[in-house]
Amino acid sequence: MKEQSKLLIIIVLYKKQLLESSTYQSLKKACYDLKEPVNVLVYDNSPAACPHPIENEQNILITHLHDQLNSGLCKAYNTGIDTAKEKDLDWLLLLDQDTFIPSDYLNVFYNTEPIIAANDVVCAVPKVLAPGGSQIISPIKIYFGAIFRTYKNVKAGVLAEKITGINSGTFLSVKYIDELGGFDSRFSLDMLDHWYFSEIAAANRRVFLLDATIYHNLSVNSFENEVSLDRYARILDSEKIFSKKNVFSYLVFKLRLLKRLIEQRSYKEKEFFYMTLKNLI
Repeated sequence: MKEQSKLLIIIVLYKKQLLESSTYQSLKKACYDLKEPVNVLVYDNSPAACPHPIENEQNILITHLHDQLNSGLCKAYNTGIDTAKEKDLDWLLLLDQDTFIPSDYLNVFYNTEPIIAANDVVCAVPKVLAPGGSQIISPIKIYFGAIFRTYKNVKAGVLAEKITGINSGTFLSVKYIDELGGFDSRFSLDMLDHWYFSEIAAANRRVFLLDATIYHNLSVNSFENEVSLDRYARILDSEKIFSKKNVFSYLVFKLRLLKRLIEQRSYKEKEFFYMTLKNLI
């Protein structure tokens, strides 16, 4: 087993204090019985910083950074890369603020590390479910670089298929992301996860599915209720950039917009519909 200090955990906050985060509360339990402490970078994108400094918990060494400009996930993760390199750490664990991880989650990763190292794995992911377990969020199979299909049955181990997933709960090799030049700044918030999974797939690098399940609240599951118009505009911009990697991806993007347009006809806020229509035509 590798030393547990080889891991940097990044928690990105937005308008939520760390102690109110379900991610942090579940992480404390996951760190409780570790043999060595882990480094945690709390990157706060809130307009105002947390008014009270957070003291280190058992086995958790916290660095708290406040970014009042709300620079997004990419800046937070690239800060994590720089921090990990300074501390000579091997892996990042990316976590949003509304994720629940089981108490054995870190130990599952540490116990799997010998297999991960032997298979030259650059990314390890859990099975991610929506709260209540009614929906599988991640991982998702990719066909032709653009079509996504949810797994029905998948076993832990090195994944043969090319996949995508979500940021939260994902372990990434610091060395591999650094070789890519860091996280792509074109995707400051949305589509960043799809970007690095597509890079991994294109390079035929390996992804490992951990024998673990986490739960995550995905805000984009409900555009009208949880996504602002400004955020949707940024989502559309990111989707457009990502889709232009080839003609097929761009065609699939347009078809997705058409499907979304049909769904948005019933929205009370009609601006969603018009924004999608503008990008479709």
